[in-house]
This record gives sequence, C-alpha cells and structure tokens, in this order.
Amino acid sequence: MFTKMNPRGGFARLARVLTALVIMLSLGAFASPAPSLAADETFLLMRVHVTNYQHGNNLQGAIVYANRDSSTEQYKAVTGSDGIALLKVPIGLYQVTVRTASLQPLYEPWSKTVKMAIATGSTVDARLLFIPELYPLKVQVLDSFSMVGVPNANVRIYDKLGQTLTQGVTGATGAFVGKAPAGTFKTAVMHPKYEAHQDFVQLIANQGNYTIIGLAPLYNTKMGDIQIHALDASTRTPIQGASITVYTFSGKVIDQGMTDSTGVYYTCLPEGPYKVQVSAPKYGTYMGLYKLVAGALYHYDVMLVPIMAK
Repeated sequence: MFTKMNPRGGFARLARVLTALVIMLSLGAFASPAPSLAADETFLLMRVHVTNYQHGNNLQGAIVYANRDSSTEQYKAVTGSDGIALLKVPIGLYQVTVRTASLQPLYEPWSKTVKMAIATGSTVDARLLFIPELYPLKVQVLDSFSMVGVPNANVRIYDKLGQTLTQGVTGATGAFVGKAPAGTFKTAVMHPKYEAHQDFVQLIANQGNYTIIGLAPLYNTKMGDIQIHALDASTRTPIQGASITVYTFSGKVIDQGMTDSTGVYYTCLPEGPYKVQVSAPKYGTYMGLYKLVAGALYHYDVMLVPIMAK
C-alpha cells in the first residue's frame, strides 16, 4: 500500500532533522572535552573552624582567605553561626588567613600554611586571640656567662598545640616585649652564637609579667648543666609547673623557668655556686645552694612540703 506524503509537513520535518544534525556536528568539532572524574577529584573541601582562643566560642562573620602558593588564586568564604567556613579548592599549598572585619579591633588576624592533598580534605582550627584579654610579657635574654643582654635573639611563645601566641626579636638590651593570654606556655629562644633554649613561662591576668632567660654561649668550655627535679615530699610524685629561679652567689637572677610534666627543670650555666629557689602553689618555698663544675651534669631532687589547708 502506498501512502502519499504531505509535501509540506514531510519535507519540513526532514529539513529540521538535517539542520539539527549539521549543528550538532559543527559543535562537536569545537567543544572542549567534558571534565573527567579525575579532574573533579582535584577539588577538595577545606573546612575552617574559627573560634575565640581564650573561651572557645564560635565566631560568626569571620572572613577566611585561602591563597594558593606561587599563584594569584584566592578563595574566600565567611563563617556561619557555627563558626565554620567551607571552601572548595584545588590540590595545592595554601596560606590561610582569617580576619574578623566587623570585630577586627577585638581579634588579631590569624594565619597558617595548609596542604591540600589528593583524595583528602582538610579541617583547620583557627583560634583567634581576643585582644582585650592579652597581657604584657617582658622576656629579658642574658648571656649566662657575661650576664650581658643578648640582642637579636629570636623569642617565640607558643602553646601545647604549637600555635604561636607572640614572637619577636630582642632589642639592644636583650629585651623582648609581647602580649599573650593568661596561662602557662612554652618558650623558645634562639641565637646563632648560643645554645637553643626551651622552657616555660606563666602569664597572670592583669599583671606585668616578666622572666629572665640565660643563654649558654656555644663552645664555651666553662659551662655546666643542672637539672632540678621538683617532688612532693609526701608522695615523691613529680610537681609540674613549679617555678624555678636561679641566682648567682651575689644574688642576681641568671635564669628562670618552670618544671615540665616530669617535674624537671634544666639549664646550662657557667661553673660556680648558685642559689636555687623552687616554689609551687599549695607548697612551701624551697631555697638551696648548689655548685656547678664545667663539663658536668648535676641532678638534684628538691622535696617541696605541701601546705595543709586550714
């Protein structure tokens, strides 16, 4: 059976099909390849949680910037009520900076280098320092042999998670002045002509905090080492955070620090006699006389007597 085609409708439909085919072929010649799954995997999720350092509460409205290393690429997001900002970024090394635009006078800017690796995202904890609760700290760095201030020494105060709270370089008299929150923190002092020094420092709210750190000159053969081990006289358990002050025999402070988690304080000083004061909350203060000999390590146990609560 022969069916007659409508000349108008049949040819019109055929023309539309041919036209569409030509357009598709033309576009195929110039279209960019569709993104592959591997290309999608290079974009990772960076989760930045912004909180108040001193109190731990979430900070809303903080602006998070992520600048890719060796490029002008910058990614930006703002934290919500949960203090979290989400950024989708390619694999690479980023300098992440957090600023609080509306609260800037109250918080110090925060920055950290973050590596975004294949098949992983990254969670970044940004703890911003609340400026009204930062207290002054003066660190006096001395040459422990000559008792003269050491200029151009690098001083860093940081917490147990490694976050730097304040840092800088000593001036002509060997003094560095910074600000940090109340609490007990680690200190690191470095100078190319001296042994690196690590200790602890305590800052008390609403006070002018001050500490003296003695650096041992490199290659000086007249230096000796001393360890003070602070123990509870009743239980013989270590006392963490006991304050140590070392005086020369003439009464000048040559070094200060605190005991670590094992109750130990360590320093390197010139040979000779020293007075050592050890104190801790809820304990009586101890004062003893010790002598150092060059090239030797001296270890002393100091028993602190608990003060009975009334």
